[in-house]
Parts: sequence; C-alpha cells; structure tokens
Amino acid sequence: MGSRRATNFPWITGDESLDNLLDGDSPGGRVCRFKAGAALNIGDTVYLSAAHTVNKSNTPANYTAVMGVVVGGATTNYEILQDDADVGKQAAAANEVVLVCVAGKAKVVSDVAAIALGSKLTIGTTTAGRVDVGTITTDLAAGDNGSFVGTALEAATAIGQVILCLVNIH
Repeated sequence: MGSRRATNFPWITGDESLDNLLDGDSPGGRVCRFKAGAALNIGDTVYLSAAHTVNKSNTPANYTAVMGVVVGGATTNYEILQDDADVGKQAAAANEVVLVCVAGKAKVVSDVAAIALGSKLTIGTTTAGRVDVGTITTDLAAGDNGSFVGTALEAATAIGQVILCLVNIH
C-alpha cells in the first residue's frame, strides 16, 4: 500500500496494484491530528485522555471516549503507513503529533487468538492499543458506551495478528 500524506481531505488510497482492489485490502478514511500522550504505534486504538491528547490503555473504562486507530505521526514524517509490516512501528513519541483514523478502514492488532469476520471490535484488556471482540450485551450493558472501535473486515487466528478494521466509533 505504501505511505500517504494526510491532508484536510479524507485520506483516500491510491491503489498501487489491481490486486489490492480485488482482495479488499485498501485502507483509507478520515484522519485527525492529536497530541500523543505517550509513545504510540501504527495500529494502536486510542482514546481521548486530555484536551487534544490521545493515549492507549488496556483499561476498558478509559475507552468511553475512543477516538480511533493510529495510522501515522511525527515519527513517520506525517505519512500514513498501512502495510502490514509497518503496523507496530512507532508513529509518535509522547507530546508529538499523531495521526488517527476516526472513520474508514485501518489496520489493527488482535489481542486475542480468535476474531471472526464481521465481529464488533473493542479494546483489548491484555496489551494496550490492541483489539478484542466486543458484544452489545456485554460491553454496552457494562456501561462501556463508546468503547467500540469498529468491525473486523478480516478474521484473526492468533494473538498479535494484523487485521483490517472498518473504523466506526460508537
């Protein structure tokens, strides 16, 4: 997929090959700039931790103000990186600008051994910034409104697996 520069317009992929169109692996969407509250990596799910600041956590209560998925930042020269090999690389250090996909498709990392295609994704409780399977019955009943990151567009079969997520905060 390569890298892209964020603009004031939605981040839309410029596909490098027809193969990306055919397999659906085409990240893109709306990106907002925030200040990183700590070192953040490509693929981290983040929440609003202070004014204009995002951070990651493995505490569900922190994610009632989920913002989206990190896709770039100061460390990436403000380019959006979405190749699987780039996920997990540092996007920004603490107090630097970080780019967050707030709506669209972005790569995330599984915090559990199994995520089914189409599952609603919430934050992981083992490793900060990763995703887990959420349910409306469990998560919303527990008062975690706003903790859903989106929908799994690919299945995960291992902890730490990179998958494509439809970022749809609710």
